[in-house]
Amino acid sequence: MLKPFLRTLLQWSYWAAWSIGLGLLVLSVQFYVSFDRLAAAEQALTPGEKSLGVAALAMIHLPRILVTGASGLSIIGVGTLGWALYRRKFSN
Repeated sequence: MLKPFLRTLLQWSYWAAWSIGLGLLVLSVQFYVSFDRLAAAEQALTPGEKSLGVAALAMIHLPRILVTGASGLSIIGVGTLGWALYRRKFSN
């Protein structure tokens, strides 16, 4: 009774982890593209028009890019580890 439940739970957790991880990686790429566009727009301004500068924009935007990318890779790693445990435990 417990073995089919665990099998189903591990299968679903594997796919959920991969879906969430890939979603976070896509979000990280979107953050990077938005930062790249903001930095290009800031560099195109003349020195008198600049408000923050590219360094300040990097300090604001790069941590969230790194955090979402790293968390996406971590979640994919956990999903892969769960899949390996599933294959080891329930392979017949």
